[in-house]
Amino acid sequence: MKTYALLVITAALVGSASASVTLNLGTNINGNVSGAGSGSWLTAEFETLSTGTVKLTMTNNMTTASGGFVTGWLFNSNKAITGFTHLTSPVNGPVATATSYASNGNSGANDIKGGLFDVLFTFTNSNNANRFSGAKSTIYTLTGTGLTETDFLSVSTAGGSSNPGSGYYTAAKIQGYGSSAGVGTKIQAVPEPTSMAALALGGLALLRRRKKA
Repeated sequence: MKTYALLVITAALVGSASASVTLNLGTNINGNVSGAGSGSWLTAEFETLSTGTVKLTMTNNMTTASGGFVTGWLFNSNKAITGFTHLTSPVNGPVATATSYASNGNSGANDIKGGLFDVLFTFTNSNNANRFSGAKSTIYTLTGTGLTETDFLSVSTAGGSSNPGSGYYTAAKIQGYGSSAGVGTKIQAVPEPTSMAALALGGLALLRRRKKA
């Protein structure tokens, strides 16, 4: 019998000068990850290579000993994605069996319970080189008109009674370590440093306007 856990996060956003956003999946929802270790089980990093092309690095932080592997990973995007290209350098990681973009059209078969997403990567259940197991990373470039890393800071929408969650940046399905349960939580987003600076400047501008008024 296959067992699984489902992970969702709306936080741990890390910005840098290289125009990147990192999402650390460390919150459990609709599953039991007690056999998968602790901490951030998965990490996704979006890096803008040029306007219209974003590099996505997906990493399974679980140990190989845990037996946990990824079978589906969901994201959101403010812009349409027209191309998915698997990269073989600097690492030649697992290749998705399918990739999909559909605005609010991907749910992970409603068993993630995180709502409706735009982007879905599906990975194999089979025990071969493309199983997305612990200590592995895989890299894709995503292309679309005007696409940048910040377009992926978009959240899921509710998918009805069978998939009621919403407000998630990303969700993933992991399985393979012998447990299954249902839990859910959300945590708040932490703005990247450049965003915090922009917010501070915006606040100062607002105070100046109020003083002049």
